[in-house]
Amino acid sequence: MHLSPEQVCAHRGASGTAPENTMAAFNAACLMPVGSVEFDISLLGDGTALIHHDGVLGRTIKATGTLLDMKIDAFDTLDAGAWFGAEFAGQSVPLLADVLRLLAQHDKMPVLDVKIHANEEVAFADAIAGILAQNLSTPPLVTSFSRKFLMTLRAAAPDARLGLLGEALPEDWEDFCDQLAVEAVHLDVTKCAPDDIAAIGKTGRDTRLYTVNDPASVTGHIDAGLTSVITDFPDRFFG
Repeated sequence: MHLSPEQVCAHRGASGTAPENTMAAFNAACLMPVGSVEFDISLLGDGTALIHHDGVLGRTIKATGTLLDMKIDAFDTLDAGAWFGAEFAGQSVPLLADVLRLLAQHDKMPVLDVKIHANEEVAFADAIAGILAQNLSTPPLVTSFSRKFLMTLRAAAPDARLGLLGEALPEDWEDFCDQLAVEAVHLDVTKCAPDDIAAIGKTGRDTRLYTVNDPASVTGHIDAGLTSVITDFPDRFFG
């Protein structure tokens, strides 16, 4: 299946061929004809927005620690790539500003997945609002499963582009999206029917599905008006 570049979003960078949420994965995605790149952000105890999915170390970084108890200097010697393959050893954990800069250079829309691991919604919203206030050349879409975070960010950054993350489409999705002027809904491909896509589209909002690695699995969704697939393997949609 062939899609336009705007319809393909690289999940955590090109995470099927490089370690997720590293500059290696983002650089690989930037060399592909994708319209956007999605990645995860977690907050450190010192207020730094770090590109990392989990709230604790151990899965992609062979170390221990809880991010909300850590400061940025603790990551100076940590390896975020060796777990994926020896050729990626030495990959560091990127900062949000570095990733935004790279994607702007390649004209890729950033799609931020803000991870709330405890009760850091207010601190995280303040950090994101400060970054958005820098008049970025490519304004990112900020998404989260946390409604409290989205509400807090909307109050802190009235012009922020917001997206609601979910698994299945929530019953109250339209009311919530209207309340916060949410422009996109992102759902689990295994829990979303084409009818859901059509319903969201009727409100003028974008719909993206994660994590779509089999092009054949979303034929009906695309016919219903799907905006974009979020995939570990963007090249499968262009080959």
